[in-house]
Amino acid sequence: MKYIEEIPIIRSIATLFIVCVHLSVSYTNNENSYSMTIIAGYLSQIGRLGTPVFAVISAFLLTHSVLKRGFDLNYFVKSRFTKIFIPYIIWTTVYLYYLGVVEVTLDSNKNFIGYYLYGTGNYHLYFILTVLQFYILFPVLQKIKKGVPLLLTYVLSTILTIFWQLNYEQLSIDIPVIGTFLMSRAFILNWISYFILGIIFAKHYEEINNGIRKYKTLLLPSITAIFISFLIFIDLNHFVTSSHPMFLLYTPFFLVFLIYFYLLITKRKSIMQILTLIGNYSMGIYLVHPLVKWLVMKIPIFDNRDSLLLYGVLFIIIVIISVLIIHLLIKIPNGNYIVPVPKKSKFVSNQTNSFSRKATN
Repeated sequence: MKYIEEIPIIRSIATLFIVCVHLSVSYTNNENSYSMTIIAGYLSQIGRLGTPVFAVISAFLLTHSVLKRGFDLNYFVKSRFTKIFIPYIIWTTVYLYYLGVVEVTLDSNKNFIGYYLYGTGNYHLYFILTVLQFYILFPVLQKIKKGVPLLLTYVLSTILTIFWQLNYEQLSIDIPVIGTFLMSRAFILNWISYFILGIIFAKHYEEINNGIRKYKTLLLPSITAIFISFLIFIDLNHFVTSSHPMFLLYTPFFLVFLIYFYLLITKRKSIMQILTLIGNYSMGIYLVHPLVKWLVMKIPIFDNRDSLLLYGVLFIIIVIISVLIIHLLIKIPNGNYIVPVPKKSKFVSNQTNSFSRKATN
């Protein structure tokens, strides 16, 4: 299967944005530094573009693989079970143990099985459950032909997503378990538009990529104008989550920007190596980083929430430790069941080894 250099880069930026969101939340109620509160607030809202992009790339990679290899249901089920379902169960258990035994903050009145059913073992695990739902639908969705049928599906899925995002919290579905799941943020209808966009991205990849390369000189002013409009929409008095209709509008443009960003850094080997490594470890970073954040933030120096410099240092430390943990976990037997990491192509292996040598020296 053809290796596409920009995909790990895009995944890495999306992952870093997600880490930024989860870290920024700890800085948004700072009574001692108004400026830090404002900065953290904007970082929190801008960073929420990361989760939609993560959804798009998840669908892209799966569709791209099927286009190259064909679709085999048995292989697909086995692959998704080992790469997503098992890690979801493992990390839900890890976070429940930490929150229940170490922090002792779990609600004893909640049904323990519900944490697994609704993706509430920790604040970020809901999205893994969303991805699992997409995998259930994928055998049907991957059959949609490119062109008008696929574009029409995207339009309809976007309308459905907007409707669901605006109304799901007000819905009352009085069916045990099912009703609770349908009204949760993890339910697929909050995200289906992004997954269809990922399928479009994969099936029309050459056209999209060629168009961006052809008109890249026009992209910078266009992207700047769109980014400014995004900043204007941000209301620091009313934070929104990534499952908000606003992100349906801006995610396609952000995706274009990330491809443009890749074109800008493609000759900067050090940056490419670091971001490719982060991109290949992205799902593992997503799973492990909240735990790393909690532990690192127990260091007394990080009690100071007034310093942007300390914020930056903390962010870098969380990412580095997360990468090191994943690197160690995949060394143990069957470590890929704990943190899913894609098989490395020769290109990736060379970049990673080069990066490792530089980090050691």
